[in-house]
Amino acid sequence: MPLITDEFGPKVSDVFSAEEINSLKTCQTQNGVQARFFYKGRTLNISTGRLAPKGTCVIVQFVYWNFDRTTAQRIAQALHVDVEFD
Repeated sequence: MPLITDEFGPKVSDVFSAEEINSLKTCQTQNGVQARFFYKGRTLNISTGRLAPKGTCVIVQFVYWNFDRTTAQRIAQALHVDVEFD
């Protein structure tokens, strides 16, 4: 099974301006939580919109480590996707 597909979902540049994206990046922290964004049951690369194949092993799913919960939830809400914290 390939680790990426040519299928895409929403990405941050679809809903946030360049200035807002830079602001979100300043919210990154070294002690962030592990967050995975899901679109239609598949993990989502929020920068490119690329989707992982359905059923991809958790070890190779798209994971973000440097956001706090509040920032990750804000991104998920804006993209209309789900976020899970591990």
